[in-house]
Amino acid sequence: MNKKSLILLFIGLILTGAIIFLGKNYSITKKNELLRQGEAQESLVQGQEEKRTMNEKNDLEAKTTEFQSNRANLSINDYLVLINAKNSKATLAFYGDNVESEQWTKNIKTATIEKTGLANLETNRYYFPGYDSLRLTNENTSEKLVDLKPDVVFFFIPVVGNQAVDISLDASSQAILASYLALKEQLPDSLIVAVTPVPSSSLMNKFNSRTLDYTSYVTDAVTVLTENEVPLLDLHSLYLSELETTNQLLASTLEADGIQLNAQGVTIATTLFLNQLASPRDTTSGID
Repeated sequence: MNKKSLILLFIGLILTGAIIFLGKNYSITKKNELLRQGEAQESLVQGQEEKRTMNEKNDLEAKTTEFQSNRANLSINDYLVLINAKNSKATLAFYGDNVESEQWTKNIKTATIEKTGLANLETNRYYFPGYDSLRLTNENTSEKLVDLKPDVVFFFIPVVGNQAVDISLDASSQAILASYLALKEQLPDSLIVAVTPVPSSSLMNKFNSRTLDYTSYVTDAVTVLTENEVPLLDLHSLYLSELETTNQLLASTLEADGIQLNAQGVTIATTLFLNQLASPRDTTSGID
């Protein structure tokens, strides 16, 4: 091999080495650039996520502060919205002396979701028709309710059962108050609202040995619960007032048994109840 060939070979080796070096260097540079871009993108996404989380936290804190300052004047619907903002869900339960086959409380869930926008609102029903206060307690009927730990409980008071077993008005009302306090002790963070029953045409003027019908037990219970600042939804009085205002007969809103609501009665009870959910009331007995 002559000198010229050696020189060309040497130059070729140098060029090949340079190309390999430059290619490798470019690859490393490009890789580092891509890594930097990826890190920058990840940092941007993380920053946006942190900002979104912070905004949500600030929004929740603002809503909570506003709600807490108006707890005595906001509605149960507002309360459910706050609970949902804190826990990403809200649960309400119906418990106590109510007809198992009744339909109107089933309408409450759909209507409340439409009103509040709480798509994940959960409702449960634990009914013990005709039970008196002692039976509600002795049979531990609240066990499943307590296990559920609902955010709001509507406690249908057992005035009909208490009238049927012939206890005195005072004993009935004190037993109902004791039942409420026992529930509250087991569910300290729940908003528990006592609810009077819808009226019954067949039970009105059906007297026990004390010459008292169930309406006397309703009236006395409302007085005692109000005096003890128990949250109360007096559906019985609201229903009768609505019938008087619209000039309707009670019997025309009930089934033949004079106890269960017919379609017209379901509409009335549902509307009255939903109006109460949207009305200002003191919710300070619920979660802080």
